[in-house]
Amino acid sequence: AYEYMIGQFASMAGKKAGSFYTPAAVSEIMARIVDVQPGERVYDPTCGSGSLLIKAAKKQNSKEVSIYGQEVNGSSVAMAKMNMYIHEIRDAKIGWGDTLANPVFLDADGNLLLFDAIVANMPFSKDKWASGFNPGGESSGKGKKEFKMEASLDKFHRFDWGVPPASKGDWAFLLHMIASLSVNGRIAAVAPHGVLFRGAAEGRIRQRVELYAEVGCIALPQDMDGARLVEGGDQALLHRTVRRGGQGVDRLRFAENRLEIRADRRERPGNDREGAFFLEHEFMYEQLH
Repeated sequence: AYEYMIGQFASMAGKKAGSFYTPAAVSEIMARIVDVQPGERVYDPTCGSGSLLIKAAKKQNSKEVSIYGQEVNGSSVAMAKMNMYIHEIRDAKIGWGDTLANPVFLDADGNLLLFDAIVANMPFSKDKWASGFNPGGESSGKGKKEFKMEASLDKFHRFDWGVPPASKGDWAFLLHMIASLSVNGRIAAVAPHGVLFRGAAEGRIRQRVELYAEVGCIALPQDMDGARLVEGGDQALLHRTVRRGGQGVDRLRFAENRLEIRADRRERPGNDREGAFFLEHEFMYEQLH
């Protein structure tokens, strides 16, 4: 009943709902992608009300899965803890704070704790995502020099592959997830389509990521269960597994009663030519509700 009430509230909140609620159909797909196994750790760095974490953990007996979540909004932290309690999950670890500037889950050596599965419906194109790294506090105002984020300011080396633009924090969150992932771990994250196509620093980051991971993309409809994930409509579900070398992108797009898969595999940058292989396939998929 609690999850139903959150869903109803999210439906009324419209595009703002993505900050604390992930539609059930999207959560189901993400849970299937990461496929959490007994004894594994599952993590959501922007956990909101915790519904996505619960969905991923409930694929197995949640008592056999270690659950971790962090959220910057205090009200959402309270919702997540209540959600866990209602679902009889007593040992979930829900942290409060800025995941990028102050990640709370660290190992005994002070490094980022590593997770087997990561799920996230992160804030889309978050402006001033690096403000928590500013040693001088607020950078705006008369006579104050504007703060510029540098990779050296992050002691966890998450931005050694590149620093995302100050006005778009999508890759900042994705790089945090990558740095928090164990070998052979899995990520499923909802992101705006721009993460796939924007150039400059984000393009360079994307090239580095593709050298070390297998990345897939699922194009999501504009409106899922009445809760719009982003204003303007277009969003993608990225999923990633760690592997050595190679690259590939699987694009899955919803049709009325089937899922269309398109696989696009390109040769690595630096080769004399860029070849492409396209595979299109359609199959029926079971109703997610």
